[in-house]
Amino acid sequence: MNASAKPVLIVELALLGLLALLWGSSYLFIKVAVTEIPPVTLIAVRVTVAALFLLAVLSWRNDHLPRDGRTWRM
Repeated sequence: MNASAKPVLIVELALLGLLALLWGSSYLFIKVAVTEIPPVTLIAVRVTVAALFLLAVLSWRNDHLPRDGRTWRM
């Protein structure tokens, strides 16, 4: 392994560890939340947060949702 590949490997491993932490912790939070919040409410909140995040990404990229019905049907 050459010297330039080592920093890239470290970054990739760190990102993989972060992904594992985020992904694994979501299951723990769901387990805890379901005991306190009804499942349908939890689902609605998660979908709403995800939709708002995706709309923020669209706005940040100066993009917009399609307006024609054909695209939405596909």
